[in-house]
Amino acid sequence: MHAPKALIRGGLLTLAMLASAGAAATDLEQRVKAAYLYNFAKFVEWPQSSGGVGDAVDICVFYDAEFEQLLQKIFTGKTVSDKPVMVHTAREMPPSTRCDIVFVGAEVRRDDVQTGMQGMAEQPILTVGESTDFTRDGGAIRFMQVDGKLRFEIDLGNTQRTGLKISSKLLRVAKVIPARAS
Repeated sequence: MHAPKALIRGGLLTLAMLASAGAAATDLEQRVKAAYLYNFAKFVEWPQSSGGVGDAVDICVFYDAEFEQLLQKIFTGKTVSDKPVMVHTAREMPPSTRCDIVFVGAEVRRDDVQTGMQGMAEQPILTVGESTDFTRDGGAIRFMQVDGKLRFEIDLGNTQRTGLKISSKLLRVAKVIPARAS
């Protein structure tokens, strides 16, 4: 199966963006995660009833200072739908500041993730994490390693509760967890 053309174009733009960030002291996997986050923002629709995305696409990073610094470098001056991408520190779960996307680092304790996900469960926030149980604990998108490559899964039930709409273009390149019957 071939990736959708828009996602490929987005990937090329992302590669150019990463190249412009220079050969930072971080590894390729972190840069690929950053590229994915950028593309997630492009292929997710926030509900207009919540005001949609505000004046900026706000990405909050919880418990991963190194990744946050990388995002700051890469996203400076970048836009999604003519809105600047801003990166913030999330010091608590759920964050007290406005966030459109919350990235949860792998080192966060599971009970903190569960509490945070409960607090954001019905808010229009795209939650992205790395822990094995992230989607089971209520997160929307989980990064995972498959055959030595970084992939991601999307839990449709968790995204539907937030009111977010995931583009079919993004769903085609993800492992999709169907919404469970209530």
